[in-house]
Amino acid sequence: MALSVQNYRGVRFGCILFASLLFSGCIYSGTGEAGYFESVVDKSELIEIAGEDGYSFAIGKFYTAHRKSILSSAAGKTTAINYVDTGDERKTAIIFVHGTPGTWEAFWEYLLIAELKKNAHLVSIDRPGWGESVCKTTDGKDCFDPLIKQQSRSLDTLVKRLDEQNNHQGIILVGHSLGGPLIAQMAFDYPEYITGLIFVAAPFDPDLSHPRWYNRLSSALAWFVPRTLRRSNDEMMPLARQLGQMDDVWASLEVPIWVIQGSRDDLVDPRNLDYARMIFAAKNAEFREFEQDGHLIVWERKSVVVESIRKALDDRNSEISRENERDEPVIRSQRL
Repeated sequence: MALSVQNYRGVRFGCILFASLLFSGCIYSGTGEAGYFESVVDKSELIEIAGEDGYSFAIGKFYTAHRKSILSSAAGKTTAINYVDTGDERKTAIIFVHGTPGTWEAFWEYLLIAELKKNAHLVSIDRPGWGESVCKTTDGKDCFDPLIKQQSRSLDTLVKRLDEQNNHQGIILVGHSLGGPLIAQMAFDYPEYITGLIFVAAPFDPDLSHPRWYNRLSSALAWFVPRTLRRSNDEMMPLARQLGQMDDVWASLEVPIWVIQGSRDDLVDPRNLDYARMIFAAKNAEFREFEQDGHLIVWERKSVVVESIRKALDDRNSEISRENERDEPVIRSQRL
């Protein structure tokens, strides 16, 4: 089955990705999984092409139909968190968190996977300050906070909304690249809601996350750099310092963890996986390394990410069953 994408708002995302490739020099592209997405996609979201063995996907119409937002206010700033969702709101939520630069479109294919739609509530966000997640001050000026802690705080209302919608069935976070440290911070800030973490090509080691030459160049030439790359650079410059302050975050995590890394990653040093193994040594964690994949592993190994999501859902469902079994004697005694 051939699949084409029509009216692709993701042209913007493609331009962002291309710009980041150009800016950083190169990104290694792995072998990918030919035909995987076509085999698992929910075809009800597609448009069959008459007379051809293929389908098209109108992402613009999809975005309009599935887009939602929620306001978050703190310290004189209000952020409208933009997200796109599919699946069953009554079930465990999966929040997909993109890297830098990026938008919700980084995970649009995951929102269409039939198995995930059936078994979970799928939510792909624009991180605060990205895409349509616009921040405004009280006097109406644009604002952007590149710090992970502040972005996590801006997502509090979304986390609580999803928890209310599914009646405390849990929230699993999937973070790619810079989205990785952010989901860890969210689990630290909202431990009563977060029930699983999946890190994909994520930085952990502060010593491997210092700004590179092109980050310093961008800072020096900030007035000549497009806003998208300027904001991305603003997030990268303090990353090593922030990671160095996350010892309490790593130590606090008590949920199941999955870490996925490509050995040929040109942006996040593959040795971050060794650091992850160290900080999560005493945790319920699973580590997957792929020798022929790079930073784009989130798109080239979708089956691996989906497998981790499936395991996280199974773990959560088992925990819910155990909780129900513990509560059952209490209910029976009350009836008696």
